[in-house]
Amino acid sequence: MTMMQAAFGQESLLTDIIKAHPHNDFILLEPDDDKSDFQVITFDEANVFSDPFKYEVIAQTGKQMDGYFAFMYFDLDEKLVKPFLAACQNLVEQNVNTPGLNKLMLLKYQIKNDIQYVIISAWHDAQTYQVWHDEHYLPAFDRFINIAAKIESYHEALYHQINLNEK
Repeated sequence: MTMMQAAFGQESLLTDIIKAHPHNDFILLEPDDDKSDFQVITFDEANVFSDPFKYEVIAQTGKQMDGYFAFMYFDLDEKLVKPFLAACQNLVEQNVNTPGLNKLMLLKYQIKNDIQYVIISAWHDAQTYQVWHDEHYLPAFDRFINIAAKIESYHEALYHQINLNEK
Protein backbone atom coordinates (compact mmCIF):
# COMPACT_ATOMS: atom_id res chain seq x y z
CA MET A 1 0.00 0.00 0.00
CA THR A 2 1.40 3.34 -1.01
CA MET A 3 -1.66 5.56 -0.71
CA MET A 4 -4.86 5.80 1.30
CA GLN A 5 -7.94 7.83 0.41
CA ALA A 6 -10.56 8.90 2.91
CA ALA A 7 -13.91 10.65 2.92
CA PHE A 8 -16.06 11.80 5.82
CA GLY A 9 -19.80 12.22 6.13
CA GLN A 10 -23.10 10.69 7.08
CA GLU A 11 -23.32 6.90 7.09
CA SER A 12 -26.02 6.84 4.40
CA LEU A 13 -23.96 8.96 1.98
CA LEU A 14 -20.82 6.88 2.46
CA THR A 15 -22.79 3.64 2.13
CA ASP A 16 -24.19 4.89 -1.19
CA ILE A 17 -20.64 5.55 -2.45
CA ILE A 18 -19.60 2.04 -1.43
CA LYS A 19 -22.61 0.48 -3.18
CA ALA A 20 -21.90 2.49 -6.35
CA HIS A 21 -18.37 1.03 -6.53
CA PRO A 22 -18.71 -2.69 -5.74
CA HIS A 23 -15.30 -3.56 -7.20
CA ASN A 24 -13.41 -1.32 -4.79
CA ASP A 25 -12.29 -2.37 -1.32
CA PHE A 26 -13.64 -0.03 1.33
CA ILE A 27 -13.51 0.12 5.10
CA LEU A 28 -16.47 1.94 6.66
CA LEU A 29 -15.80 3.36 10.12
CA GLU A 30 -18.25 4.55 12.76
CA PRO A 31 -16.90 7.09 15.27
CA ASP A 32 -17.01 6.16 18.93
CA ASP A 33 -17.98 9.61 20.15
CA ASP A 34 -20.10 11.37 17.51
CA LYS A 35 -22.30 9.25 15.27
CA SER A 36 -22.55 11.97 12.61
CA ASP A 37 -19.02 11.95 11.18
CA PHE A 38 -18.42 8.52 9.69
CA GLN A 39 -15.31 7.80 7.64
CA VAL A 40 -14.70 5.53 4.67
CA ILE A 41 -11.16 4.60 3.62
CA THR A 42 -9.72 2.74 0.67
CA PHE A 43 -6.27 1.82 -0.55
CA ASP A 44 -7.43 1.52 -4.16
CA GLU A 45 -5.66 3.89 -6.54
CA ALA A 46 -8.84 4.82 -8.44
CA ASN A 47 -10.46 7.99 -7.17
CA VAL A 48 -14.10 7.33 -6.28
CA PHE A 49 -14.66 10.31 -3.98
CA SER A 50 -15.44 13.80 -5.27
CA ASP A 51 -12.92 15.47 -2.96
CA PRO A 52 -10.92 12.84 -1.06
CA PHE A 53 -8.24 13.24 1.52
CA LYS A 54 -5.23 11.51 -0.04
CA TYR A 55 -2.54 10.20 2.28
CA GLU A 56 0.90 8.87 1.41
CA VAL A 57 1.84 5.74 3.34
CA ILE A 58 5.29 6.34 4.87
CA ALA A 59 5.69 3.29 7.13
CA GLN A 60 3.60 0.31 8.18
CA THR A 61 3.55 -3.04 9.91
CA GLY A 62 0.92 -5.74 10.18
CA LYS A 63 -1.42 -7.30 7.68
CA GLN A 64 -5.10 -6.92 8.58
CA MET A 65 -6.71 -3.52 8.23
CA ASP A 66 -9.79 -4.25 10.32
CA GLY A 67 -11.25 -4.09 13.80
CA TYR A 68 -11.05 -1.10 16.11
CA PHE A 69 -9.28 1.95 14.67
CA ALA A 70 -7.37 4.82 16.26
CA PHE A 71 -6.34 7.85 14.20
CA MET A 72 -3.84 10.29 15.73
CA TYR A 73 -3.41 13.53 13.77
CA PHE A 74 -0.34 15.76 14.14
CA ASP A 75 0.35 19.17 12.59
CA LEU A 76 3.95 19.77 13.60
CA ASP A 77 6.39 22.61 13.49
CA GLU A 78 9.15 21.94 10.96
CA LYS A 79 11.81 21.49 13.66
CA LEU A 80 9.81 18.62 15.21
CA VAL A 81 9.28 16.62 12.02
CA LYS A 82 12.63 14.78 12.02
CA PRO A 83 12.43 13.57 15.66
CA PHE A 84 8.73 12.76 15.19
CA LEU A 85 9.43 10.61 12.12
CA ALA A 86 12.24 8.83 13.99
CA ALA A 87 9.85 8.12 16.88
CA CYS A 88 7.27 6.83 14.39
CA GLN A 89 9.79 4.52 12.75
CA ASN A 90 10.72 3.16 16.19
CA LEU A 91 7.04 2.69 16.97
CA VAL A 92 6.50 0.68 13.79
CA GLU A 93 9.62 -1.45 14.35
CA GLN A 94 8.85 -2.13 18.02
CA ASN A 95 5.24 -3.15 17.40
CA VAL A 96 5.72 -5.81 14.73
CA ASN A 97 4.40 -8.59 17.00
CA THR A 98 2.21 -6.66 19.44
CA PRO A 99 -0.69 -8.87 20.56
CA GLY A 100 -4.03 -7.59 19.27
CA LEU A 101 -2.47 -5.15 16.80
CA ASN A 102 -3.70 -5.83 13.27
CA LYS A 103 -2.00 -2.93 11.47
CA LEU A 104 0.03 0.18 12.28
CA MET A 105 0.63 2.89 9.69
CA LEU A 106 2.22 6.32 9.43
CA LEU A 107 0.63 8.53 6.79
CA LYS A 108 1.42 11.96 5.38
CA TYR A 109 -1.23 14.38 4.11
CA GLN A 110 -0.01 17.47 2.27
CA ILE A 111 -1.79 20.47 0.77
CA LYS A 112 0.65 23.02 -0.61
CA ASN A 113 3.07 23.73 2.26
CA ASP A 114 0.87 22.32 5.03
CA ILE A 115 1.71 18.79 6.13
CA GLN A 116 -0.22 16.63 8.55
CA TYR A 117 1.01 13.28 9.86
CA VAL A 118 -1.42 10.57 10.87
CA ILE A 119 -0.72 7.43 12.88
CA ILE A 120 -3.40 4.81 12.26
CA SER A 121 -3.61 1.65 14.29
CA ALA A 122 -6.12 -1.15 13.76
CA TRP A 123 -6.82 -3.44 16.72
CA HIS A 124 -8.69 -6.58 17.67
CA ASP A 125 -10.78 -4.51 20.10
CA ALA A 126 -10.94 -1.24 22.04
CA GLN A 127 -9.50 -2.71 25.25
CA THR A 128 -6.35 -3.95 23.51
CA TYR A 129 -5.89 -0.53 21.94
CA GLN A 130 -6.31 1.27 25.27
CA VAL A 131 -3.62 -0.82 26.98
CA TRP A 132 -1.17 -0.17 24.12
CA HIS A 133 -2.08 3.52 24.03
CA ASP A 134 -1.37 3.99 27.73
CA GLU A 135 1.73 1.77 27.98
CA HIS A 136 3.53 2.32 24.66
CA TYR A 137 2.08 5.14 22.58
CA LEU A 138 1.77 7.86 25.22
CA PRO A 139 5.29 7.46 26.63
CA ALA A 140 6.82 7.58 23.14
CA PHE A 141 4.73 10.49 21.85
CA ASP A 142 3.86 12.51 24.95
CA ARG A 143 6.34 15.23 23.96
CA PHE A 144 4.81 15.67 20.49
CA ILE A 145 1.24 15.47 21.79
CA ASN A 146 1.84 18.16 24.42
CA ILE A 147 3.54 20.54 22.00
CA ALA A 148 0.95 20.03 19.25
CA ALA A 149 -1.99 20.20 21.66
CA LYS A 150 -0.85 23.61 22.93
CA ILE A 151 -1.37 25.05 19.46
CA GLU A 152 -4.48 22.95 18.80
CA SER A 153 -2.79 20.86 16.13
CA TYR A 154 -3.27 17.39 17.61
CA HIS A 155 -6.34 15.25 17.93
CA GLU A 156 -7.35 11.62 18.14
CA ALA A 157 -10.37 9.93 16.59
CA LEU A 158 -11.53 6.43 17.52
CA TYR A 159 -13.70 4.25 15.28
CA HIS A 160 -15.05 0.77 15.02
CA GLN A 161 -15.43 -0.94 11.69
CA ILE A 162 -18.88 -1.54 10.25
CA ASN A 163 -19.40 -4.89 8.55
CA LEU A 164 -20.15 -4.01 4.91
CA ASN A 165 -21.79 -7.38 4.33
CA GLU A 166 -24.60 -6.26 6.61
CA LYS A 167 -25.22 -3.08 4.59
